[in-house]
Amino acid sequence: MPRARGNLARIRPVQPTHRGTFACVITHDQLPLARLYFFLNVTGPTPRGETELQLAFREVLRWAPREAEMIEPWRPSLGELLANPEALTPSNLGLLATAAALASAGVTLLAWMFFRWYFSGN
Repeated sequence: MPRARGNLARIRPVQPTHRGTFACVITHDQLPLARLYFFLNVTGPTPRGETELQLAFREVLRWAPREAEMIEPWRPSLGELLANPEALTPSNLGLLATAAALASAGVTLLAWMFFRWYFSGN
């Protein structure tokens, strides 16, 4: 594109033969002030399948769940656990057994302290 004037240069329609290095020379009074080099790489159109995949990927990135779609974790109460046998998973059974053992140990300790105090005569 020798002798192109102005601040914009367009190549239309772009052809594979346009691939290469272009130089832009800024002159003043026909004296060069600056020279910039640009490499233009011309490729073919994007395959249709790849374009559709990129569109689907962008849709996924823009997706935001609505409040109705938000799934809250199920945190059952003790009554729900006892009423629903499927809710008694091994970890829930372990927690329930631990709680029962601690409650039993606490009641036993309190009873032992009471009887000791009561029979000590103080």
